Amino acid sequence: MPDPPPTSRGSSRPGRSTSTRRATRPDGAAQEPTAEISATGTGFLVDSPLLGDDMWMAPALAPGWALRAIWKGKWLILAAIVVASAGTYAAVSHLSPQYSASTVVNFNQPQVTATGQEGLAATQKLLDLMPTYAAVATSDQVLSAASTDLSLNQSPSSLRNRVAAGQEGQELAISISVTGSSAPAANSLDQAVETEFARAIDQEQIANGIPSSLKLVLTRLTNPAATEETRHIWQTTLLAGVTMLVLASAIAALAQYIRSQT
Repeated sequence: MPDPPPTSRGSSRPGRSTSTRRATRPDGAAQEPTAEISATGTGFLVDSPLLGDDMWMAPALAPGWALRAIWKGKWLILAAIVVASAGTYAAVSHLSPQYSASTVVNFNQPQVTATGQEGLAATQKLLDLMPTYAAVATSDQVLSAASTDLSLNQSPSSLRNRVAAGQEGQELAISISVTGSSAPAANSLDQAVETEFARAIDQEQIANGIPSSLKLVLTRLTNPAATEETRHIWQTTLLAGVTMLVLASAIAALAQYIRSQT
């Protein structure tokens, strides 16, 4: 859009209507004009002593212009919503089902935790180590051994996308969770990771020379029982439709605004 032709302050402005705003003092006397607004065919010029020069202002849009723009393009917006929702429904519906399984492993140190204050200190220390032990469950050592046990031929980094471990609340326990393409596959992987995790902890204690009486005892509290993960087809479809409604409405309003400035 071309800029309006420059004009000198105080010069006549042929072809433009001019409105002068004057402020009034408390005593009723009019002050000197503080700004001069000149209407042109394509916008407004504001000549203000505070600005020093003319300032170009685009024409204001009428109230409710955005809603009118959206209503004007309602059929295109509706079509976009239908396409986005149908595409999302079809995509999610045809996704291969995923199954998840989990195991809870409890930690115990009987010869220490049974002895009063010393046992309480040892228990707190063991609690603080739970996040570290959880990290061992997803280490390269454990995942590589589990992959070998099941003949998966997958690298630890690839297998790590399907395995997660973390402390079970504030208990001396961690949970190991896995996903698989079938219930048997998820159960087998979960058992293999749990077995190799227990072996890694035992090997670490042997390497550190910990006496058998002070060794951690790991106990499986739950057995893996894989269940199919919920895909939330309708919720995902609704979210896609709402997202497209917002996006298409914003595009319609923006297009109307651009047209009003040209």
